[in-house]
Amino acid sequence: MTSQTKLILQVISFLGLALTIIPAFLVFGQVLSKEMYLRLMVLGMVLWFSTAIFWIKRDHLGQ
Repeated sequence: MTSQTKLILQVISFLGLALTIIPAFLVFGQVLSKEMYLRLMVLGMVLWFSTAIFWIKRDHLGQ
């Protein structure tokens, strides 16, 4: 895997993580509906789990 591909996968992964964290605060502040919150959480989960497996290796986990 090239370093550019790895960087793209990392950016997509972190966007997925952001989609799981930021909507929680928006629901708490009553800015976002619960239905939209659930959709964004599922999208973030799919993005994270579908991209992070390619760039997180045992070396990065401290093992």
